Amino acid sequence: MSLSIIGYQNLLETATVTATSEAVGFAIENLYDGLAYDWWKPAAIGLHYINIDLGSEKEVDYISIFAHNLGDTSSTVKLQYDEDGLGNWTDATTTLTSENGRVIFKTLTPFNKQFLRLEVDAQTAIPTIGIVNIGKSMQMQTGLPSGFIPPTMGMTNDYVNAKSDSGLLIGRSLIRKSNSTTIKANYVTPAWVRTTWMPFISHAQVKPFFFSWDPERYPDEAVYCVTSKKITPPKYSGSLHMNVSLKVEAWHEL
Repeated sequence: MSLSIIGYQNLLETATVTATSEAVGFAIENLYDGLAYDWWKPAAIGLHYINIDLGSEKEVDYISIFAHNLGDTSSTVKLQYDEDGLGNWTDATTTLTSENGRVIFKTLTPFNKQFLRLEVDAQTAIPTIGIVNIGKSMQMQTGLPSGFIPPTMGMTNDYVNAKSDSGLLIGRSLIRKSNSTTIKANYVTPAWVRTTWMPFISHAQVKPFFFSWDPERYPDEAVYCVTSKKITPPKYSGSLHMNVSLKVEAWHEL
């Protein structure tokens, strides 16, 4: 099992972001407000670009996308960067898409650039995209402990059974909710907790984030998360190590 990755930094929040096409009521700002119920949408089919000026060179090693209908509209997204500041674009990813609005989480070979763009290829139908994160990811220091529940398997669905007067089952309804899991790491160093975990917790108290529990073997099982219940504080497990734990509510697909 590879070490889990959390994507919470989003450089789009402080960048200058513009789009070559924008439908009325679907502003480009919707792309990076962290909300899954508003979207950016181009005004027509075709090839569109979302241009991103980070203000200065910054490190990028992941991109994540959620709340989209790329697969349903036969559309794709590709991240590119300007190699020399002169409009010479290089692909940072292959084309990205997924069915059922599933989370797309792609780790990248790290690079430092100021100018990025998303190439949105929409030749068949007009897509909508609600959430895009681009930035530097956070890697857990140790592997997930025994007993971990993969977030795509941690279903919290409710069901309603309809019965006849005699008690026979005459129908059944699924009330879909989010999934749940707990992100844990044992025997991590106090230095890692202070420099890496706690800045993430400061973010997670108020904003969502992405979690890829095994990016090498199960890259398609990444999820979009928010914290649930109270945040458990880090605890010393001995004089040299600590344990951390975070209960999360997670979404894998729309």
